[in-house]
Amino acid sequence: MAKKFEMGDYLKTLAQPVSNSDTGREQIEYIDVDLLDKDQNNFYQLSDLDALADNIATVGLQQPIRVRDGENGHVVIVSGHRRTAAIRKLVEEGRTDLREVPCIRERGEASPALRELRLIYANSSTRALSSPEISQQVEKVRELLYQLKEEGYEFPGRMRDHVAEACKISKSKLARLDVIRKSLAPDICKVYWDGPQTKRMSEDAAYNLARLPVAIQWKVVDAYRGQDQSNSGLKYLYASTVEAVTKAVNKINGSPAKCPDGGACTHKETQVAHVVKAKVKSRWSDCGCEYGCCAKCNSLQNCKDVCPNLIGKQKELKAAAKAERQREAAEKEAKERPNVERIGAIWRRFGALRERAGLTPRQYFEKIDCPYSGLIERAESLEAGREKIEPNEGVPFGYNVGLSHINRWVAAADALGCSVDYLMLRTNEPRMADEVTAVPQVCAGQTSLAAWMPGGTTPAEPCDVVAEFDLSGDGELTSRSLCRWDGEAFRFGKGGDKIDVRVVRWLALPDVEKEDGNDD
Repeated sequence: MAKKFEMGDYLKTLAQPVSNSDTGREQIEYIDVDLLDKDQNNFYQLSDLDALADNIATVGLQQPIRVRDGENGHVVIVSGHRRTAAIRKLVEEGRTDLREVPCIRERGEASPALRELRLIYANSSTRALSSPEISQQVEKVRELLYQLKEEGYEFPGRMRDHVAEACKISKSKLARLDVIRKSLAPDICKVYWDGPQTKRMSEDAAYNLARLPVAIQWKVVDAYRGQDQSNSGLKYLYASTVEAVTKAVNKINGSPAKCPDGGACTHKETQVAHVVKAKVKSRWSDCGCEYGCCAKCNSLQNCKDVCPNLIGKQKELKAAAKAERQREAAEKEAKERPNVERIGAIWRRFGALRERAGLTPRQYFEKIDCPYSGLIERAESLEAGREKIEPNEGVPFGYNVGLSHINRWVAAADALGCSVDYLMLRTNEPRMADEVTAVPQVCAGQTSLAAWMPGGTTPAEPCDVVAEFDLSGDGELTSRSLCRWDGEAFRFGKGGDKIDVRVVRWLALPDVEKEDGNDD
């Protein structure tokens, strides 16, 4: 007659200590660590041995190892594989005082299935199990219970309920673990579920992945591994990412299977591969493949996985986009050209003045207290126009000074009706430069209004000037002389020698008509 197997009652018996038949109390015996053999059916990982060994080395072994009789004087570990491994490590490091291990020897002749069930229960009760370990435990317990059934035990109700009870998990968790174990691609399961903890995916990610077809599972894994460089396996493959992939793939597969031209769609597999890569990279990506047809995709223009039937359309879009970019570039260039030309004119004038002053670019920037300006090495090429000038190019008047600053200075002077020199306290003449140089000639011989202009500036056109020159080079000794500006240099009269001395200031003289009508 078959024996009724009550899991609850059996688990209670497993929890009871093994007693000595004579005293009724557990008997501890000390067995050499080399005589302790692991149970070959034990599938639990021996993790965190260093921490456990440190604890045992400090406070000793607090819980005896449970063993059963083995062969040739050896015993087989029932519960305590991690503790035994930690002790063995300490003994190898020189702790010979720990060689004799306190053990409790279990007696009784149980069937192999019951004995292994006892092994699982003993080990699962002494550690926090990961989801993969629970999954392995579930498979082994299910196998053992069916073996016991063949041995004559009866299991009332559904076997699933007995397995959940034995493994101390809910029925819903058992169902999830079963899906992972049965539906996850074998190689993925081996490496990223049962494999090293540092590379395992989460239970939620594994569950979502297992519900996808195997081919799609591999597409997800390959896409993630191709983007992740951390060597962390699938540890950071989030369940939400797999869920996004699932929704997108289902959306594609649920779309009409015909092209707009009436033919059958032959591009779905490529769409699926494309959307998997996109969603693994970012689950928030708006991949056009989800619309079901490349013709509806906003990314048609640049997609590398475009449907062959739409390559012509893609070329048209690319050509139109290129034309638009060219148009925008032309508009931008036209808009920026005035600024570029003005910056170039500033640099050309600066270069002429710098050379006239006999200064190198470095000497000039040191004089204006900008010895570390990045324009020093580029100054000569900018002056000569050998370097392309950008709209935001700097000008040689200080750190971070640009055309916008100059425009602001000029705008301020224009708004106030004066010159920039007057704003900067360089002169007491408030009139603007064009007012100063525009000298009205009322009648022949009449003296015109004029004002001194600073060195570094030049008359707008050839004329006679009174100029003050720096003879000592430091401004201490100056000389004022009548000379001629010929449009390029100050000279001693018309056709005279060039004056290679720094001009401190100058005053343009109005033309005076001679009585004979000849101004020579």
